[in-house]
Amino acid sequence: MSSIKNRLIFENAWEIGINYFVGALLVGALRPTNTWDYPVFLVIACLSILFSFLKYSNPKKDLFPSLDIKTKKILSGVLLITGFGLLSYILFNSFSKWYGQGYSKIAFWSGDKTPLGSFLTHWGLFIFIIYSWMITEIVEWMKATPLSALNRFYSFRILILFGFTIVIAVLIILVWQSVAVSLLIIPVAVLSLLMMFRKNLSDEKRFMLLLISIGMGLILLVEVIVLSGDIGRMNTVFKFYLQAWSCLAISASWCLISLVKRRKKWKKQSVISGWTTFLVLLILSVILFPIIASVDKINDRIAEKIPLTLDGMEYMKYSTYDEEDQLMDLNEDYQLIRWMQDNILGTPIIIEGHVPEYRWGNRISVYTGLPGVIGWNWHQRQQRAINPSDWVFERVNDVETFYSTEDISQTKKLISKYNIEYIIIGQLENIIYPQKGFEKFRQDSEGVFDEIYISDNTSIIRVVLGE
Repeated sequence: MSSIKNRLIFENAWEIGINYFVGALLVGALRPTNTWDYPVFLVIACLSILFSFLKYSNPKKDLFPSLDIKTKKILSGVLLITGFGLLSYILFNSFSKWYGQGYSKIAFWSGDKTPLGSFLTHWGLFIFIIYSWMITEIVEWMKATPLSALNRFYSFRILILFGFTIVIAVLIILVWQSVAVSLLIIPVAVLSLLMMFRKNLSDEKRFMLLLISIGMGLILLVEVIVLSGDIGRMNTVFKFYLQAWSCLAISASWCLISLVKRRKKWKKQSVISGWTTFLVLLILSVILFPIIASVDKINDRIAEKIPLTLDGMEYMKYSTYDEEDQLMDLNEDYQLIRWMQDNILGTPIIIEGHVPEYRWGNRISVYTGLPGVIGWNWHQRQQRAINPSDWVFERVNDVETFYSTEDISQTKKLISKYNIEYIIIGQLENIIYPQKGFEKFRQDSEGVFDEIYISDNTSIIRVVLGE
């Protein structure tokens, strides 16, 4: 730790400045890359900076000269982390200025809570390792600490009893609210926080305890709150679980190494054997998941004749799809998409039929990468939640009108409105839109529509409007 101490002496201010700036840059970059990560890792960074500063810094005498050294350190540390947070934000102010936060309200989650079995399936390995380390750490702590050491806490007994009562009350309330996972989370989270304030604790151990408490806290958080506007609590869990995974994966790895080194001190061989056997079984179970999941994924086929391949479009050649009780041969769309990939240059705007999410909609824009008039309705509204939803529905309605109307002038207006260059008329469009709407393309007397591809029930029409 001497190197840390030396770097935090004010004579090396230029080193501090460089590290400070780079740290703020890295943490600030989380905001545009994955906004959910930013507040969590900003807290971790600020707490780490504050602790290191309070423990290792040596402020000059002319800095706040009227204050004692302890107050001087606290005030300077608070100013330091405040500046760090501001700098991390200012460095990416251009992003913040133009970023529209769609979901900014928090609500209490009243839906189904995570079952204890599912929780252990997901987090079981980390929980076992962390609990094992925590127990051995407490045992060693108690062995090395005389009972008389508790005397200094006697004057705080009312405060300690009050805190203990609060923790128990919170635990009871959460269990009553069906948050069963709190039985495993709260004990280790509270113990981690308390153990961080032990004297003579190594910095790395203190940091691991911080990661454990934050990781456990994030897991519990998503059982209680949810971002308003989320699909249930899907994104709330997904995003915060990623951060919890990072915290617990790092801390559990460190705990495991510590436990392996510490096993020699365990007196009972049966305890060592039992613990090792259970750990190995857990690790093997975790390793099995990618194997079993991959097999299930490979066997999940839309058609039996599809060969094993890395070509994500190959399945179309062998598959059919039912839309409104009419069977579509997806090989037609496959041939159409391949032709477009080979023959259409640039990124012209196309129009294709629109159907609700998780159906065969947007298949041309998805596989060619060409921009369409509208993507998936809900995804477009979700990703533009700050904007009026009418903007998306207007496009959905315009696509419906474009294919259904028999009025050629209205069709031309929509072409100009969206700069459409290619019109897709495939099996899907023929099924979901009235046939009378397609007559306008065939009865074109002005040469606006040029049919450049036709195969079975599928065609592409190129728009030559204004040429």
